[in-house]
Amino acid sequence: MKDKIVYLFFTFALLATIQLTSCNPESEEFAPSVSTAISFSSDTVSFDTLITNQLSVTHRLKIYNSNKSATLIKKIGMRSMEQTPYEVIINGIPSHTLENQKLFGNDSLMVLFSVTIPESEDSYPFKVEDFLDIEFDSFSRSIPVLAWGENTNQIEGQSHITENTTWDDSKPYMLNDTLWIDQGATLSIASGVKIYGNDNTAIIVNGSLEAIGTYESPIQFTSWRQDDRYEDMFGQWGGIYFSENSKNNKFENVKIRNAQNGIISDDNSDISLHNTVIENMTYNGVMNTNGVINASNTVINNCGDYCIKSTGGTIDLKHSTLANFYYNLLVPGRNTHNALVLIEDQSIQEDGTTSNYTVKLNLENNIIACSSWQESIILNFINEGHETNIINNLINSRDEEMLNGNHASDFSMESLFTTPEEYNYTLNAEIEDHPATNKGNDIGIPVDLANINREYPCSLGAFEFLLTEK
Repeated sequence: MKDKIVYLFFTFALLATIQLTSCNPESEEFAPSVSTAISFSSDTVSFDTLITNQLSVTHRLKIYNSNKSATLIKKIGMRSMEQTPYEVIINGIPSHTLENQKLFGNDSLMVLFSVTIPESEDSYPFKVEDFLDIEFDSFSRSIPVLAWGENTNQIEGQSHITENTTWDDSKPYMLNDTLWIDQGATLSIASGVKIYGNDNTAIIVNGSLEAIGTYESPIQFTSWRQDDRYEDMFGQWGGIYFSENSKNNKFENVKIRNAQNGIISDDNSDISLHNTVIENMTYNGVMNTNGVINASNTVINNCGDYCIKSTGGTIDLKHSTLANFYYNLLVPGRNTHNALVLIEDQSIQEDGTTSNYTVKLNLENNIIACSSWQESIILNFINEGHETNIINNLINSRDEEMLNGNHASDFSMESLFTTPEEYNYTLNAEIEDHPATNKGNDIGIPVDLANINREYPCSLGAFEFLLTEK
């Protein structure tokens, strides 16, 4: 009896093995390719403008087979083959061309693309195009693969500017390490110039920096990655640091984006900001220690700590918009400060000693917008004898003394702006009785950040209100 049971067990096992090896699932059985069963996740693989000699992010393309049966891809690869600048991984295999790839039924095949665009002689962004050709047994498809390359002036290593120097707009400037502007030297930046930084870079000014753009051709300091996923990512480079006694620094029609700190100003340095945007900072838009900051028609927004943090020194802010609603700023342990503007008169050094400073503060015709749980402005003064003038600003505050001479909004402060989540801080034209309108005094800034003439009494903030016709 025992022998019979063993015999039956092995018989059934053998039959099962034969059955498994002789019958493939339908999804693995080949059938003639049907063009209507093949689809693609995108009709084009497109990269944004890329800096030459820098590796891009990876883009994906999926090829779907909606048929129940498998189909054969006879050949798949880049048309230019080894001459293409694109690196391709097909179905997990790094190769510019593969043959006889099986695409199972109701399944997909993944193709990964990256590119390093070589430098060229072009002064302006240039097209780099190739095609992914896919050949089936009865039809073929071609997917365009497209990128734009941008040549740059490469600033290698820790570079020092030791004499007066001008950067023109013939090509952007790519910083690969810290750039130093030495004492006695001035770096002048012409309108339209772009300066790119990476996570190893910062600009340290011991001399002077003059960045004078125009409304039509602003100057940009930003991160080198311009792909969609990095375009608005904070903290990608160090920012601009002005050391002690750095003088005559001017920014006009300038954008500073995606850094750790926008501007850091040290003891006795002075900086002028006009028609300037500072946004997407891990920490502070402006951090000042006993320096002088004069700003007008300036927008500072989306900073993980403060729009302005100043210990001592002078802050003169007119017709500017400060706003923090923390878009894209998911930094653990940050975004918990209860103010947009923090002004202090004392700091504690690493050795435990304290330093006391005198404060001169003038805030006039501004919008300082924050979440309802925050204060727009906090003055943390230990000592007396400071000069403060906070007048005619639209702010959020529960402090009656702070509201005296200023304006509070009955609206959510986020709703005051057109599309703040898209960095558009023009005044929301759908609010007819906008709380920022018809309140601004003539303080000698007749044109707003959008190059529109102010009509008095004008709007508060950096932008004049324009009512949309209905």
